[in-house]
Amino acid sequence: MSGATIPGTMLGIMRLAWWNLRGRRARITLLVVCLALAVTGRVGIATLVAGVERSAAREARGLLGGDLELTSSRPLTPEEQAALSTVIPDASRQMQVQGLVTMVVAGTANAMQARPIDLRAVPSEYPLVGRVEASAPV
Repeated sequence: MSGATIPGTMLGIMRLAWWNLRGRRARITLLVVCLALAVTGRVGIATLVAGVERSAAREARGLLGGDLELTSSRPLTPEEQAALSTVIPDASRQMQVQGLVTMVVAGTANAMQARPIDLRAVPSEYPLVGRVEASAPV
């Protein structure tokens, strides 16, 4: 098939499609509406995702309390700490935070409720970035 016959072939396909759809205005309208909704939905979701990603990137440092967070289910061994110290810049500040998931019970004697919490023990210099605000004395 040469390049010269492609436009003629496309014209033939378009004529055939138009001939098949004549008299079916309701189906054409439904097709156009569905395509418009699909494109609108896709663009809307892409815009929302991009906004969330931009917001998370902008707020990541404050949300993490620093530039990097390393978590482990057990304390790091001296060998692991030595390996980390070789890749972390010398001027960086570090802190170790201990935490556990537990339950807390609150309420009156008649209406006690248990809630799961993430309990963390932090050093006095926490957080490295930003500040902690509490409504009750800490």
